[in-house]
Amino acid sequence: AVMGNVVPGWLLASAIDLQRLEPAIEQLAELDLVFPLEEKGTLRFKHGITREVVLDSLGRDQRQALHLEVAQIIEERFESTNRDTMLEALAYHYGETKEHQQAADYAEAAGDKAMAVSATDRARLQYHAALTALGKLGEDSVYDRWMGVSRKLAEACLYDAERSQTGIYERAIELSRTRDDRANLASGEYWLAYINYALGEAPAAKHHIDAALALAEELGDETQKTQSLASWGQIHGNACDYGAALPALEEAMSRQAPFKRKPRIAFAYAYSLACKGMILSDQGAFTEAFKCFDEADDLTRGAVHPTQGSIACMRSGAYLWQGRWEEAMD
Repeated sequence: AVMGNVVPGWLLASAIDLQRLEPAIEQLAELDLVFPLEEKGTLRFKHGITREVVLDSLGRDQRQALHLEVAQIIEERFESTNRDTMLEALAYHYGETKEHQQAADYAEAAGDKAMAVSATDRARLQYHAALTALGKLGEDSVYDRWMGVSRKLAEACLYDAERSQTGIYERAIELSRTRDDRANLASGEYWLAYINYALGEAPAAKHHIDAALALAEELGDETQKTQSLASWGQIHGNACDYGAALPALEEAMSRQAPFKRKPRIAFAYAYSLACKGMILSDQGAFTEAFKCFDEADDLTRGAVHPTQGSIACMRSGAYLWQGRWEEAMD
């Protein structure tokens, strides 16, 4: 039970003779340390502190051995069935062992699963765990994999950046520059620019997006160039440099326009439209601004995606500037 706050009965039964434990479990319940859940044979610690005290009483090697045993039991139990339901548990248990490859594999898979349902907070947690495990294997030996997971993490951070994430992309830039890997260098510069943009750090964001755009042009990567142009416009718009921002946004959207109904492009295009609407609103061009918001809403209608929150936020700002309080609240 120390290995996880909730302990399925089948897991205990797989490892030991459950009947031999029943008197001890009853005593623990009487002492108010554990209690049963609705699912038969499933227990939970009454308080997380209890679990931590018991866990701290074990030596590191013993803890690692127990985590490995639990992970292997889970793998055996789900070998012939859908293991997706246990990805998070497997990532957690392997992450507490020296089996760093398995920890990275399961954490990345758990992150992918979370992203598939837009659970970006869970995805960030799992991708961070995968990068930590890969780092223990040595970034040099798993360079391509580390870079790939770092890009996945960046996409999970689009709507909730944290200052601690900048270190990951500074490291990505360092690693790619050492190898003269221009493609990954462009990606690292782009994501570091975007995270600084989300944090409101305009000078740093401008510096890195300039580097990303220059690298995209050098590489002749039109997709990366379009993405960098859009972010260049968004970053300069956020810094109120509207004369520079609007042409960049217009060029990026003209590149995306033929594909704007495709799901992935639709959200990027809609976000750029909303940013344009915000700029126009701040300049008092409300009629044109609301056309941008309306088209952005149309492109994302029927979906459940964080971009819709960004669009609604910018529309509400425009309503506030007009004194349309009720509509802004709605």
